Amino acid sequence: MSEKSAVKVRFACPPEYKGRFATSHCLLSISVGQPKHEGKKLLATINKVNKNFGKCTIMLADSLQRLNLKVSYPALDWDELWQMARLEGDAWLDRNAEALDRLQIPYEIVRWDSWLNHARFNHSLDLINILYEENPRFRTGVFSTIKGFIERLSKNDHPINCLNVLKYGVEYIKEESAVYLLMASAGYDFILYPSKIIPSFEIIQQYLVAPYFAHKLNWVEIKLE
Repeated sequence: MSEKSAVKVRFACPPEYKGRFATSHCLLSISVGQPKHEGKKLLATINKVNKNFGKCTIMLADSLQRLNLKVSYPALDWDELWQMARLEGDAWLDRNAEALDRLQIPYEIVRWDSWLNHARFNHSLDLINILYEENPRFRTGVFSTIKGFIERLSKNDHPINCLNVLKYGVEYIKEESAVYLLMASAGYDFILYPSKIIPSFEIIQQYLVAPYFAHKLNWVEIKLE
């Protein structure tokens, strides 16, 4: 089918990772609203996952987006923003149902609220807050990621309140980082995402994942061509 050949997908990672793919459980992380996670690109990614991994979890980061929405809609309260983010997640599932049905290996779909309601989420967030306060490299990584986000918004002539972007950007990365820890403890072998690992995640991997969850949550960059 033309859908299969329209987009080429490869996994950018150390060769030793690929030797473990076939018996591993991967986590395909989805940022709702990103073109790389839609349509033919998603279908091509899923076809590649089918051929390489033993099991897959689709991690739909939908309600996380309430923190980004707060920048665009500062007057809305958190319940309204959560509902908006959840509805966008529902719409993503509807749009991409056909692609998800192509998964031939055992799989499940986990939405962001499942992590927020996890029994150890607050403990995980406490660890991230300590790391943020005590590790300058982690803070630098957080600010670097937010700076890149601001620069992308500027290129699109998007009106920016830099203070709000910074405030909610820090909260976004802290929450994302807390869930990153929970995902490691849940035993996922690899996390798949169409970009390089962000600097703050590298620090978490070094200090809070590798020493306690060996060989878990190794980052695999999805290259779409």
